Amino acid sequence: MYRCRDCDYLFEEPKKYSEDRTPGGAFEGGSFIEEYMGCPKCSGAYDEVFECDCCSEYYYDEELTDTTGMVNGGIGKVCEQCLEDYDIGGFNE
Repeated sequence: MYRCRDCDYLFEEPKKYSEDRTPGGAFEGGSFIEEYMGCPKCSGAYDEVFECDCCSEYYYDEELTDTTGMVNGGIGKVCEQCLEDYDIGGFNE
């Protein structure tokens, strides 16, 4: 899954866009077509997101914590809210 950094839209596959960047005084009749991948809703920048192994919501990789070896852990990668709600790591004493 992917999430747009501009409009926060969650999607499975980015969309391919093409934009003509031919300068006004192009010589030899050449064209400069720029192709790029973007959000299917707004054409913005996007990043891959991953499912929290506890609540199944999607987060950027840097927002998830690997619970391997933690007290009450071993669940996988979980979000901050699940770390607090389920006292993973044993910090809420």
